[in-house]
Amino acid sequence: MVQAERGRGQGPVTLVSKRRSSAAHSQKCPARTGWAREFALIGISMDATTGNNEAIQRTDMASKTTQITLITLQFGILLLQTGSVALQLRSAVPGLLVAVLWLACMALGLWALSANRPGNFNIRPEPKAEGQLVQTGPYRWIRHPMYTAVLLFSIGCAGFTATLLAGGLSLALLAVLWLKAVLEERMMCQRHPAYRAYMTRTRRFLPFLV
Repeated sequence: MVQAERGRGQGPVTLVSKRRSSAAHSQKCPARTGWAREFALIGISMDATTGNNEAIQRTDMASKTTQITLITLQFGILLLQTGSVALQLRSAVPGLLVAVLWLACMALGLWALSANRPGNFNIRPEPKAEGQLVQTGPYRWIRHPMYTAVLLFSIGCAGFTATLLAGGLSLALLAVLWLKAVLEERMMCQRHPAYRAYMTRTRRFLPFLV
């Protein structure tokens, strides 16, 4: 009877010890689980940050590639047109309309340079970090007077050579400069908050028209 009573008495002791061990184990597990969750969240955030940085780098690379392509096309077209004009100047004299277009090109280009501020000019359609928004001179009416000057020169070249190829090159140049202007305006809106209001008051290439 004594042994039986001891056996019965030992049962609760064993159950209590098991409960205590399971409680202690359950207290340790949440800590491990918490650390695991924190490490998992850190890993996810690092992956998201890395993905965002890679996406930004890809966007910047695509933008730079687009800019370089447009600049190459622009100067390639101008080089072809200038070369064709140089070949014909030996035996022909520019007409009055061609001369007026070239003079207008020079006058508008110089006017735009004089109105622009040092450090603003950039051959790429990307505003400089230290650049400022210019709204004086020809910029009071058109947003891209330098592009307009280049187009006047190109049209003058096409009129002087009077070939379908020259006319096609002028149209191609117009498309290239249009794309450059659109790209530049998007960047200007991001850099200068007042640029959107400036766009509502001006035209892209020709006052009151385009």
